Amino acid sequence: MSALIPEITLPNGVKIFYQNKDEVDFLYEEMPLYFKNGIELHEGDTVFDVGANIGLFTLFVYQLCNNNANIYAFEPIPATFEVLQRNVQRFNPGKIKAFSCGLSQNSKTMTFAFYPNSTAWSTIYPDDSKEQRNSMKKVVLDNLKDAPSFIRWLRWLPPFVRLPKGQCAERNRLFSTTK
Repeated sequence: MSALIPEITLPNGVKIFYQNKDEVDFLYEEMPLYFKNGIELHEGDTVFDVGANIGLFTLFVYQLCNNNANIYAFEPIPATFEVLQRNVQRFNPGKIKAFSCGLSQNSKTMTFAFYPNSTAWSTIYPDDSKEQRNSMKKVVLDNLKDAPSFIRWLRWLPPFVRLPKGQCAERNRLFSTTK
């Protein structure tokens, strides 16, 4: 494993390895939303984190269950899996197992669209259609209106969701909200 993986201390005091600081900040804020529809976890539960990324949800669940949960974290992208594995080793590799693969009903090899500066957007089914780009732009822009603190995260978005150069006025309006 590479020794060059950076570390960050989360707001809760936990130190983790990461790939992109802005992405960690954003995903950390999203963790409680995973439980907004009444999902509950208890000590001793077993959880499968499919598409675990660097393991923020895995670590969140582990702490939520008072360090007493059996977690199986799956991440198929090698660079991201390396960070996940480092995070798992730091906590409890006896209770948290990391697997360098995806889950499917069939055994097969697939190619991912990997976005190293925005790993959570990486996907096996990239949709680069005009409709999908417009839909993603709308979602991103709607969310950014209410959350200017992470607007700098825009620079890490995959190319298919960035604003076209013809929409610079809208882009400038968005960036001016951070001043």
